[in-house]
Amino acid sequence: MRVSLLGSVASTGITVDKSQNGQQVATFNLLTRARYRSADRYMMKLVYHRIHVFDKPLIERIKNIAQGDRVFVLGCLTSFKKSSNDWMQCITAQNVILHADAGKPPQQLEEEEADGDGNEDAEESI
Repeated sequence: MRVSLLGSVASTGITVDKSQNGQQVATFNLLTRARYRSADRYMMKLVYHRIHVFDKPLIERIKNIAQGDRVFVLGCLTSFKKSSNDWMQCITAQNVILHADAGKPPQQLEEEEADGDGNEDAEESI
């Protein structure tokens, strides 16, 4: 089943480990918001999704994402056996698209802010 999710990286950030068979795997939680109508008002439901990334070039691209970074995940829904009786569902990412500054090291962001982007507000006198 194909899955497309747009959300923010949850507080745990990203972890890169080795799986049982020695393959590198990156894991992070993605927080999405779903709005729905309840009686006479609109409500918002927050949903956490567990994302697994196995593709090495994709892991290299996303390894610096941090809490709050906005990302778009394309992948598929998968299930795996966590213990003898427990199954877990997660999203296996096939692509992760970073939004604007997502994944940039904090030092690089500070340097870009210090340089300015030329969009400072200017007052015009008559």
